[in-house]
Amino acid sequence: QLSNGCACCSLSDELLASVSELITLSDLRDPTDRFDHIVIETSGVSDPKAIRGHFQDAMFYNMPLMERVQLDTMCTVVDCTTYLDYLQSARSTAEDDSPELHYRNEEERQKAREENWMAYLPDTLAEALGEQVQRSSSVAPVDGTGVSDLLVTQTEVADIVLLNKIDILEEDHNADNRVREIESIVKSLNPRAKVIKTKYAAVDNLKDILGAAGGTGVAGAGVVDDHRDYVSASAAITTATAAAT
Repeated sequence: QLSNGCACCSLSDELLASVSELITLSDLRDPTDRFDHIVIETSGVSDPKAIRGHFQDAMFYNMPLMERVQLDTMCTVVDCTTYLDYLQSARSTAEDDSPELHYRNEEERQKAREENWMAYLPDTLAEALGEQVQRSSSVAPVDGTGVSDLLVTQTEVADIVLLNKIDILEEDHNADNRVREIESIVKSLNPRAKVIKTKYAAVDNLKDILGAAGGTGVAGAGVVDDHRDYVSASAAITTATAAAT
């Protein structure tokens, strides 16, 4: 677990250092018990493009670490009970505006504030104290980013999208329509992603996620690649729909 902040923002060095430490730990284990995969679980306000960018930069600068690892598959978990509401939300991802995206409960939020109290000092006070206060991403993840904008990005930049909490949604009398609507939106935003419906984020086979893309999906793509793939996939869907009708 990273000691402070979010992997997608200022702590990219710590993220890659943590991956390097895991590789070292794996090497110290019995050859039959070494790690096959490393799963990086980010917070709800993480930007997948930034995570991808850290690994791509490491590749560009020929970091030795990248001879041992690669960013293989990117997966987004969609909370079907809140997805449509957040998609239409005008709120920002700032902690004060959307605390539920940063912490599971108020107790966790207060603990984080106590541990990172310097990050909450007013700028004038911090300057008077002569302290260089670094704002962690848990305080201000991405300035000016709206919840809906981030949600769209998280949906677009994924090889696999899990439509989670289907069981809770099924309690709604209009569940089928809501599921179809969410699935339609996801496929429109990311036609190339594999969509899996889940309960408790459980999949039938881990191979459906771990190493599923082989590093040839969105992990190796850039902005231009993303756009080209979206257009190509959308054209294919339009052609298939026209043929079906």
